Amino acid sequence: MRSPLVAGSLVVVLTLAVYAPVLGHPFIDLDDNAYVTENPQVRAGLGAASVRWALTTGHSANWHPLTWLTHMLDCQLFGTRAGAHHAVNLALHVAATGLLLGVLVRATGEPRPSAFVAAVFALHPMHVESVAWVAERKDVLSAALGFLTLLLYLDSVRRPTPCRRAAVGLALALGLMAKPMLVTLPFVMLLLDLWPLGRWRPGRRWALVREKWPLFALVAASSVVTYLVQQEAGAVKDMLPLRFRLANALVALSDYLRGTVWPVDLAPFYPHPGSWPAGRVALGGGVLAAGTVVALAAARRAPWAFVGWFGFLGTLVPVIGLVQVGSQYMADRYTYLPYVPLALLPAWGGAAAARRWGAARVALAVLAPAAVGAMALQTARQVRLWKDSETLFGHALEVTRGNHIAHHVLGVVLYNRGDHVGALAHFEETLRLKPDYEKALHNAGNACSQLGRLPEALVYYRRAAALWPGNADTLYKLGETLARLDDHAEAMEWYDQATRADPRHAAAWNNWGNSLAIAGNYREAERRYRSALEADPAHLEARHNLGKVLLTQDRRREALAEFRLVLGQVPDHPEARRLAALCEAWLRENP
Repeated sequence: MRSPLVAGSLVVVLTLAVYAPVLGHPFIDLDDNAYVTENPQVRAGLGAASVRWALTTGHSANWHPLTWLTHMLDCQLFGTRAGAHHAVNLALHVAATGLLLGVLVRATGEPRPSAFVAAVFALHPMHVESVAWVAERKDVLSAALGFLTLLLYLDSVRRPTPCRRAAVGLALALGLMAKPMLVTLPFVMLLLDLWPLGRWRPGRRWALVREKWPLFALVAASSVVTYLVQQEAGAVKDMLPLRFRLANALVALSDYLRGTVWPVDLAPFYPHPGSWPAGRVALGGGVLAAGTVVALAAARRAPWAFVGWFGFLGTLVPVIGLVQVGSQYMADRYTYLPYVPLALLPAWGGAAAARRWGAARVALAVLAPAAVGAMALQTARQVRLWKDSETLFGHALEVTRGNHIAHHVLGVVLYNRGDHVGALAHFEETLRLKPDYEKALHNAGNACSQLGRLPEALVYYRRAAALWPGNADTLYKLGETLARLDDHAEAMEWYDQATRADPRHAAAWNNWGNSLAIAGNYREAERRYRSALEADPAHLEARHNLGKVLLTQDRRREALAEFRLVLGQVPDHPEARRLAALCEAWLRENP
């Protein structure tokens, strides 16, 4: 297979065939809501306000405006049809595969090992998470832009001009705006200077570093912004002591290496145990030391081994847990880029063996397609696990222990299905495993509320509000529960806090108005209902309540206008129809 075009076409066809089922998959009940289905800025599509939000927000503990813009474009074009969003992810994955193949062929001139590395990237089971999860758009988008950056870098090396260097910087900047995982890319370029470009020579090394200073400045700025955003969002608030983070990095490293050849029992979340047995840590340290010694020893005779090993280690650094973000100890999606340099070892190791021994050439002709086929089969099985949240997280409970995220998501699935008893059981198990998990506290309160267990719901909401004081929904639910328990005075305090946290929380404004109306303060109730309608002009209940409080103040003409607007949305609304008729009758008698 000498033609890169033929090799790339075969890899693309196989990738599309393996991943085709995702086009029929729904959104997942973890992060897809924050990124698409329950994100009003994203669902509104592209617009001046949405673009401004994308450029300035730290929502979901990340600053990745380009990723937000692609989600907005999807909603503009396809609404919230999950299959279309999955199709864009898959298209970006295929595009990234083609760009990677182009980088390797242009850099090395060897299409066969290049095609094998591209196949590993496209078809490895550990990469399913990045492709089949809509919320991981940032992975496939940043990878495509990262490989484009490397392709432009190769072009600038061969024909250096200011415009070509500027194009490299622009592509990297866009990639960092998709996901800051690309902060290691200038270091990858230095490794490429060593092999296969052969530029890393005595007397030129400092010049090679110096030519990349604008790129280093970009990644430094991106790193600072990312850390500040994640710190502000509380994503690094529970950081473990350094010795535990170093131990976890060694364990994760050995598990990532195991996953390259034995990718089984994969899950969307692997709980962090806090500390690891000394034996696991020692094994990880031994693997790191052995790999490093071999790579250093082979640097002269097999520079691809040096580049592959240190490229793997380097691209893992941002996600290995030295700066801990989240409560996972590792994640499949973190291998999306690091497995690329690692795949250089078998690809160019096999090519070197084939050049030396005829028998190796025959063995390679059998083993390489067999390895790709095995990856494709396992990836197809993994894709099927992503068919819905219940299947995916049910499997996660089977292959992991103490998985509070899996229990929480299954609770959400059951809650949305109307099984509030089953949902509460999962939320309670989540809280047994992680007592300070704010979302589980909030959702346990929701389940208790649906079951009529209001005092228990109140306890859960209070705990959630203490841990999550800026979450308007929790503050609102706390107020709503107090109102249902006839404590309207305290309920109004929480509605006040909810609207301060989110001035566009129409339900909080509306319910605040209800409590004021019950207290007989109709003028203030009117103000709250109008605030609700400013936040959401389509809020039917607030408009109906505004009509009633106007009627209570004998402002029948104004009340009638509001009731008519309600009937314009819901023509068979019984109370609005009755009250409108009363207003009309009075106005006829009192013109």
